[in-house]
Amino acid sequence: MVEAEESLLRPGDVAAFEATQPHWFGPADDEPVELLHLFGPHGDRPRLPGVDRG
Repeated sequence: MVEAEESLLRPGDVAAFEATQPHWFGPADDEPVELLHLFGPHGDRPRLPGVDRG
């Protein structure tokens, strides 16, 4: 959830947002989840599949 927008991510999905926005991560149900949360020293952005960064 980022601000008031809720997203359901599937295995392999990527979420990118400004870290200054209020956010929360958690399971959508009672099943366990695995989350990889990356921080870069300069606010690095993830490389999203299918997105041309030119």
